[in-house]
Amino acid sequence: MKTHDVKVFGYGEFAREIVQQVNEAYRSVSVYTLDEVSAEEVRKVGSEVHLFDLGDNWDEFKEICMEETLFICALDDDASNVFLAISLRDQFPDSRIIGIASTHEHASKLRLAGVHKVISKLQATADILIEVLEKPVVTHVVQDILDEETSLKTMQMVIEKESTLIGQKLDTVAHDAQESIIVLAVVDSKMDTHFVFTARGYRHQLEEGDILVIIGYDEELERFKRSVT
Repeated sequence: MKTHDVKVFGYGEFAREIVQQVNEAYRSVSVYTLDEVSAEEVRKVGSEVHLFDLGDNWDEFKEICMEETLFICALDDDASNVFLAISLRDQFPDSRIIGIASTHEHASKLRLAGVHKVISKLQATADILIEVLEKPVVTHVVQDILDEETSLKTMQMVIEKESTLIGQKLDTVAHDAQESIIVLAVVDSKMDTHFVFTARGYRHQLEEGDILVIIGYDEELERFKRSVT
């Protein structure tokens, strides 16, 4: 099912990143905020914005083609986000909805409310999202995630003793690979399960036994793996 129009409710950290990255990728991306301050922030970046409240009668949405529209519930307040999801599902049974939650409890409530996909706002996810959103392929990544038509994979690749990556800096490898894959992080072999996120610019020198966490399409992941072994 192809998305042409995206409607984002809220303009918090996650919502801003989503709007920024997909603004040119769809026929329209509209932001709906609860207050004029947030609305003014949206106007400053040139995006379409509307004021709404949780008691809206939704009349302006009744002519929307639900097959081509994606709703994203990204309000800062979890309880309001759940209420919004319930309202959208009640008014538009055939709509496609993504919800953002900051706790597992609210993630479960969003699913019960009829949300198709929940994006967790846990800190680890935030770190990865920040990293992903800085890369050239991100527009395609976010589009695929939102459309649920993705063939993207996440791979953990152990650096073997013969790898050409040994001795290289993490941020250098991430920069050189960014046209085809995204290097999210490395698990330092000396620090067990400690993740070093490339978004933080950490100049970790790769060693045998380190584990790279990478994301991309199947063929690109395999090509990268072959090129460094």
